[in-house]
Amino acid sequence: MIPLEPAIALAASPREWAPALQRHLADHGGARLRATVLHPDDALAEDAQVFVLDDTTSFLTGPLVAELQRRGRVVLGVFDPAEPAGAEHLRGCGVDEVIERNVSPAELLAAIVRLAPAPTPTGTRNGVVDALPSEAASGSEGERLPTPPRERGLARRVAVTGAAGGVGATEIAVALAASGPIDGHPIALVDGVGGHALACRLGLGLYPNLLAVADALARGRTVEPHGWLQPVAEGRLAALVGSGSHAEELRSEDLRQVLTALAAHGPVVLDAGAGPPGTAGGVAAGALGGAMLAPEPHGPTGSASALAGALADVVVLVADATPVGLGHALTWLAAAHGELDPGRLHVILNHSPDDRRARVHLHDEIVRLTPLAGLWHVPVDPRVRRAAWEGAIVDRGPLASVARELAASLLATDGAAPSGSARRSGRRRGARARGGRRR
Repeated sequence: MIPLEPAIALAASPREWAPALQRHLADHGGARLRATVLHPDDALAEDAQVFVLDDTTSFLTGPLVAELQRRGRVVLGVFDPAEPAGAEHLRGCGVDEVIERNVSPAELLAAIVRLAPAPTPTGTRNGVVDALPSEAASGSEGERLPTPPRERGLARRVAVTGAAGGVGATEIAVALAASGPIDGHPIALVDGVGGHALACRLGLGLYPNLLAVADALARGRTVEPHGWLQPVAEGRLAALVGSGSHAEELRSEDLRQVLTALAAHGPVVLDAGAGPPGTAGGVAAGALGGAMLAPEPHGPTGSASALAGALADVVVLVADATPVGLGHALTWLAAAHGELDPGRLHVILNHSPDDRRARVHLHDEIVRLTPLAGLWHVPVDPRVRRAAWEGAIVDRGPLASVARELAASLLATDGAAPSGSARRSGRRRGARARGGRRR
C-alpha cells in the first residue's frame, strides 16, 4: 500500500498550536501544508482534504463549514479548554470534530490523519493501490505521492539573516550557535558579513579568519575545525571571524566551499548579514540573494538553486517587531516569494512587544504572505545589551530560551535549559516569547 499524506490548510491563529504544527511538519512530515489562510474565499479555494481552524477564527461561520464539507473537506476545530464556549461555538457551526489547543503537535497531526478522507486513486481495490495511472508514473502534479518524513538533525547549515540592518541578526546567530553542543562538539559560528562585528562581539582575535580559511581550501589544504575556529564560552561554540576586506575579496563560491568543509564536521550557523534578497550587505547576503530559499537545492551545478542548497539547509529571518520592521520583513518575504520553500524558513520577531494585540497583528501580517516552518517572538531583554559589552554569551532569559528550542528543532540539540531557578524562569519566559498562550 502506498501511504498518502493528507493535504491540509490552516486558518491563521495567534495561538501556539498553528506555528507548533508547522514546525512539527517541517521536522517530521506527516501531512502537506497547502496554505495558511485569512479569508473565507481562500479557504474554499485551497485544495485541501482537512481544514483546521479555531474558535477565534474571524471568518468562522456555519455556512462556510457546510460549504467546505459539501466540497469533500473535513473541518477540525481547535478550542481553549479554559473557555468551553469556544467548543460550543465550533460544534454549533457544524465542524466535524473538535480538539483542545494544548495537545501536542503529534496528537493534533494524528487527529488530522484520522479524519482525512481516504484517497481513491485510479486502480484501487479495497483501499489498496494496485497501480498508479500513467500520468502519476511520470511524476505529474496529480499523483500526490507521499513526502518522506523529515528526521531531526538533518540541518547542517543554518543561515541567519536580517530583514534590515540593526535588527539583531548577529545576536540571534550567536545565541543559536551557543544553544548546545552536538554529541559533545561545539556548533561552528561563521561571520559571513565582513568587517569585524563577530570578533568585537565575542572578544576574539582577527586571525584565523574566513578569508584565510577560503585561501587554504583554494590551495588544497584540509580544514580542521580545531585548527581554524576559535573556542568561545569554554568551548560551547567555535567561531570563524570575518576579515575586514573579505566582502570585496571573497567570492560566493569560496563561502560555499568553507561552509561545506565545516559542515562535514558538524552543524554550522552562518551570520549572513541583512537586506532583502538580491541586495548587497556582505558576501553571504549577496550569495543568498533571491535563491537562498530555492525549493530545489540539488539543481544543476552552478545554478542559483544549487548554490542555495550548498549555503544553507534552513534560513532564519530576523525582523524588528515594529511597524517599520514589519515592513522590512514583508519586503524580504515578497522578494523571496517566487523561490520560497516555506519548510526551510523560520522568522524571528526580535524585541517583540508585550501587547498581545500588537503580536497578533505582526503574526497575521507575516503568515498572510507565506506559510512558515516557525514564527518566534523574542521580547526585549537587557541581558543582551550587557552581554554585548562584556563579550559574553546570553545563557538565560527569553532569547536563550527561544534559541534552545529552535536549535533543538533544527539541529537536534537536547534543548536543555540552565539549572535551578534560571531554568524555571527561562521556561516561563520562553512560553511568553512565542506569543501563543493567553495570560
